[in-house]
Amino acid sequence: MFEGNGKILTVREAAKFLRLSERMLWELTKRGKIVAIRVGRRVTYDIQDLLAWVERQKVRLATVES
Repeated sequence: MFEGNGKILTVREAAKFLRLSERMLWELTKRGKIVAIRVGRRVTYDIQDLLAWVERQKVRLATVES
């Protein structure tokens, strides 16, 4: 469903792909955290931009030593 380079997703598809609510996706987009494509009133997302955002969100959790 979300395979392939350069795939363009709707807001609903992008939110589902990221496992976020559409509202949270809009908030991240408005804050400039996630890049969107706007043509007129239509907003879409390039899957490569979403994957790049996911990579930036990764953090290494320190292990707790007992």
